[in-house]
This record gives sequence, C-alpha cells and structure tokens, in this order.
Amino acid sequence: MIFDESNVEIIDAYRYDEINDRVVIMAFIRYYCKETGKTIKRSGSDISGEYMLHTIAYKVGIMKGNSCNANIDYISDNRWYVRIAGSVLGWLGI
Repeated sequence: MIFDESNVEIIDAYRYDEINDRVVIMAFIRYYCKETGKTIKRSGSDISGEYMLHTIAYKVGIMKGNSCNANIDYISDNRWYVRIAGSVLGWLGI
C-alpha cells in the first residue's frame, strides 16, 4: 500500500478479493491513518465497496490498467459513478 495525504493506493488489489482480506486491509488503513493524523470521512462500507468495484472491474476486463490497483480516497471520491457504485456494493456487503 502507498499512502499519501488524501488517498491510499492498494497495489494489485484484485489479488485480495476475499472478505477477510478486505477486512484486514480496511482495518490497517484506519489504523495507519489514525496513527499518522489523517482524517477518514468515508464509512467502512463505502471504502470496501469501492475496493470491490476495482476488483470486479479488473476481473471483467474494464480498464485493467487502472483497476488492478485500488486508489481509495479518504474523504470522498470525486467521480460520481465510483461513489454510487461503491456505496451500493458496500451496502450490499459484496
């Protein structure tokens, strides 16, 4: 994972698509941000949903170059389609 001021990039995110993997990764992101003073304003389900959106997109071949790594914003994603799809996937628990 690569952290910066407003987001984290999860390298080869598609490789970690099991719910247990996502839980561990999301917990580490929250821990790291807390320890380094970064603010996360998104819910865990929104972050998990966006993560799964990247994974699904990669597996079905949508923008494989961009979707192999999940770039998760701490505050909000400025792409409306990512916000909506990620929220729905997170809400559904996928």
